[in-house]
Amino acid sequence: MTSAAAEVVIGSVAHALQSEADHDQPIISGELPIGGHRFEGLLPPVVSAPSFTIRCRASRLIPLDDYVKAKVMTEAQASVLRSAIANRLNIVISGGTGSGKTTLANAVIAEIVATAPEDRMVILEDTAEIQCAAENAVSLHTSDSVDMARLLKSTMRLRPDRIIVGEVRD
Repeated sequence: MTSAAAEVVIGSVAHALQSEADHDQPIISGELPIGGHRFEGLLPPVVSAPSFTIRCRASRLIPLDDYVKAKVMTEAQASVLRSAIANRLNIVISGGTGSGKTTLANAVIAEIVATAPEDRMVILEDTAEIQCAAENAVSLHTSDSVDMARLLKSTMRLRPDRIIVGEVRD
């Protein structure tokens, strides 16, 4: 793709996100209006040539049992996660870009929904990625004027049984 074409794509996405991308605002991040895929676009001067990435939203949920069947984790590891869920322990999922953090988080959330469907879940995210089928769930997202700390403060007033924090970038 030519630099000019990449710049057109970035500008079009910025417009769709009701934002701007130019020399003064060279970074555009957000969720594409169709499909919910993540978009990151960069323009000079932060890069030498216009560049963008689209990270596709997961098309299906992978349950913990599938992790075990695929030998991604052992039955003992899945049991530790299930025990942590049952005992309402905190679970931290960390890893590098593209390592499957959100995919595993979605599997853990599905396990919570299956074992404690009455729990009220409040989900905090920079960009909507987490998939939650719970009937009693509220998803909060940061914006230019509302940061993660403010969302967390608001969460305390929503009477959550479980708080799920997605990717935190700032």
